[in-house]
Amino acid sequence: MKPLEGMRILVVDDDNDLSEILSFALKMNSAIVECADGGWSAWELLQTKTFDVILCDMRMPKGDGLFLAQKIKESGKSESVFILHSGFNDVTELQREELGIDCVLKKPSSIVELEQIILKLREKFIKKPA
Repeated sequence: MKPLEGMRILVVDDDNDLSEILSFALKMNSAIVECADGGWSAWELLQTKTFDVILCDMRMPKGDGLFLAQKIKESGKSESVFILHSGFNDVTELQREELGIDCVLKKPSSIVELEQIILKLREKFIKKPA
């Protein structure tokens, strides 16, 4: 059994090449992956689907990572682990806590590092009291 087997992961990034690379790598680890090109399209997907993990870029013209985190928080759809992927240090600890962002991962990162973080956070998330 592969570590991410059966996990539903939403990759949100306006860089199509990066989305394809992440999607391929996650699928090679047996995850079920869908992609969105921005916060708005991700939000539309979340109206009808659920994901175990949302891996979201910070800076995107079609709704950034903070926009998506805010929409999720306002809706009460906080069942997903939310990982913000950014090449910049543009998220404060207070924003992270207030918006329910579980991790801010610095770009570039390896797929091994991403997999380890997903597994660590998913384990923590599953143990949260209902």
